[in-house]
Amino acid sequence: MTLLRLAHHGTGDILAQFNVKNGSSSSRRRPRSLHNGSGLSISLRDNEAEIAKETAAIAAVVATARNAKGNGLGSGIRDRAVEYSPWEAARLPGRAQLGGNAGRPVDFLKVACSWDRGSRSVRERILEDFIATCKHKTGPQLERELSLGASLFLTRISAWLRLTYLLQYNLELQMDAIGIFLSASGGGRYLSEFLEIGGALTLLEMISLLQVKEKDKASALKLLIHVASAGRRHKEFLCECQAVRAVSDCLARSKFDLTQDYARHLLQELGAGNPKYLMSVYKALLALLTSPASLVAQQMAGQALRALFPSIPNIHPSIVEATLSLLKSPQLPLQHEAYELLRELIPRENLQDTIINALVDVLQIPIDEGDTDDAGAASGAGGGTSGGMLRNGRRVGKLKMVALYIQQAYTARLLGYFSLSYF
Repeated sequence: MTLLRLAHHGTGDILAQFNVKNGSSSSRRRPRSLHNGSGLSISLRDNEAEIAKETAAIAAVVATARNAKGNGLGSGIRDRAVEYSPWEAARLPGRAQLGGNAGRPVDFLKVACSWDRGSRSVRERILEDFIATCKHKTGPQLERELSLGASLFLTRISAWLRLTYLLQYNLELQMDAIGIFLSASGGGRYLSEFLEIGGALTLLEMISLLQVKEKDKASALKLLIHVASAGRRHKEFLCECQAVRAVSDCLARSKFDLTQDYARHLLQELGAGNPKYLMSVYKALLALLTSPASLVAQQMAGQALRALFPSIPNIHPSIVEATLSLLKSPQLPLQHEAYELLRELIPRENLQDTIINALVDVLQIPIDEGDTDDAGAASGAGGGTSGGMLRNGRRVGKLKMVALYIQQAYTARLLGYFSLSYF
């Protein structure tokens, strides 16, 4: 970059900038006589000597530029590049308001030119300035800030996201910028334009890939929630793009709590107020409820099902068996979720007999207090075991018994609730 900057100056400027002395100044050259052949020969020799000196001086400049990184010159250039903001440089002239330059709109043509010609760092700097300036702005305010070029800027960001989501770029920054458009009040046309250029398909593909980071998947799910919250038409569009399957698979595989929470919220949003695909969402949640691959996914599926139960007119009795499998789990959060699900299902008349019979069967499960000693003896069996292993075995047995007691306590509470409400 130093050489490119120096290329715009003459040789004399280059030598002066780097304090290189040039003894053969053109102002001190002797006049050359070309009247005879010997004079011409002497003139050519003088020119060759001067060219050699200038070549040596330029070589010294090149060596200095190459070592600028260690001497601090390169860092100074980089610092000036970081301080330079294409967004602020594109501000239109005019009177600034109380917020400083933020009161003046930007010239979108200059921003677009910087974006199209800029590198990755330049584009990221533009997005950072855009997020800092336009966060929480409405649709008309975005149009004013971008000089009626908001739609074109959204198209550029969406196209860059589609091209770079496999290259480990700063995807979260790009999706935060897109989220400003999708969440803007009065900016419904931005949402329509984002869907028309394939933005939703890009987001669904991102959450389906293993190489995409979990925080980036969370940002993609957040944008999809904005799309689903816009209305029934957008929910049906997402379901037609196989969003239910993609989101349920993401919830089953994910280990990141924010991603799991956003996936649960999105499935719940896709089912609410969407009768055409309500049963598809219900079946996906029921499959997650019975899948032992992820305990958190089972808990999230139970929460989403409880929110969707009022919208489902008829529920098949097979859900009772799936819920009882959670109640019999040794995990206390799953037992509590099963209790809440059964409490929501008790008012269904077609399920009451099935629920009562299942709960009575759970109460009849015998609890042998000798299981603790048996577990301790089993862990202590085999030569050379220590007393610590014996205590660990007894602890496991006690925890198992506690889970069984809590399971029966939940069962008794459900039967008591049922008797008080319907008898």
